[in-house]
Amino acid sequence: MPTRRAHTKMSDVADLAGVSVGTVSNYFNRPEKVSDERRRRVAAAVDELGFVPNGLARAFARGHRMVVGLVVLDLNNPFFSEAARGLGDRLTAEGIMLTVSSSDEDPDRETACIKLLEEHSVAGLVITPSNPSLRPLERITERGTPAVLLGRRQPVEGGWCAVTGDDSLGGAIIARHLLEFGHRRVAYMNGRGSTRLLDARHEGVRTSIEAAGASFVEILTSNMTVAGGELGTHEFLQLTDRPTALVCGNDLLALGALRVLQERGVRVPEDVALVGYDDVDFAGSLAVPLTTVRHDKYALGYQAGDLLLKEISERDTHEHSEILLAPELIVRASTAGAGR
Repeated sequence: MPTRRAHTKMSDVADLAGVSVGTVSNYFNRPEKVSDERRRRVAAAVDELGFVPNGLARAFARGHRMVVGLVVLDLNNPFFSEAARGLGDRLTAEGIMLTVSSSDEDPDRETACIKLLEEHSVAGLVITPSNPSLRPLERITERGTPAVLLGRRQPVEGGWCAVTGDDSLGGAIIARHLLEFGHRRVAYMNGRGSTRLLDARHEGVRTSIEAAGASFVEILTSNMTVAGGELGTHEFLQLTDRPTALVCGNDLLALGALRVLQERGVRVPEDVALVGYDDVDFAGSLAVPLTTVRHDKYALGYQAGDLLLKEISERDTHEHSEILLAPELIVRASTAGAGR
């Protein structure tokens, strides 16, 4: 079996076969343009040198380490741990290691994470940005490190690969479900630092509720954690003509909301219907199982890895693309009661 020589180049194959580099390139990419005799010579040289014409191998040969960085909003959020598993599995299949950091929804910390990853010469970056501006990312990509957005849509002007769930549709599905149960007053809870990231989710609920002539109230809490959900629910309970349904921007907020509602003797779903988003592992095992929207979190991470690998290996010809995964409403006991 041939042993691949370190730093073997296409020109080495051409020299050994006694053909031009263009002929070797055609051998791999347009074999119909190569004569049978030259094809045999190139094949013998490839076999002797153990040459592998792999785009990733060429990219790493230019000095990149076989490491990819992932920066997420919150490592305590089960959504990101499952997405990281999908991404890690995709990269492992290519012999690439994944390193994971958390921005804790802090744009300054996020910028520091990006800087450290670049200093360690990662081959690429997958990130769920906390910063509404992508300028810190633009700087690293301008210097040659590709990046893929996870859980965020492509900017209108393009320039990025992105993979996310169709949150606008997910929000509309939630609204339709609540309207079908007769709810005419709906509240939506979001974390202050993440409102821009979850605009599509929020707008999907709001536009559908208002289009049906029902009322919509927004509650902004401290962050997208369980504690944030608890704080926001105290505000919710103080509303005049309190809404009969509370939609939370993620399942962690909904868990915090459920704790406070139960502590205050507010029945779910009889008094207030409760909806989360993401369908994390605990959502179906709460005291009142949570109605929520499911995106395939593992697939999000896996496909982000696919996009990044393509960008690494097709650096000069790569065209940015966006993948939107369809949402699924998971109906459980937290919305089973009739609205008012």
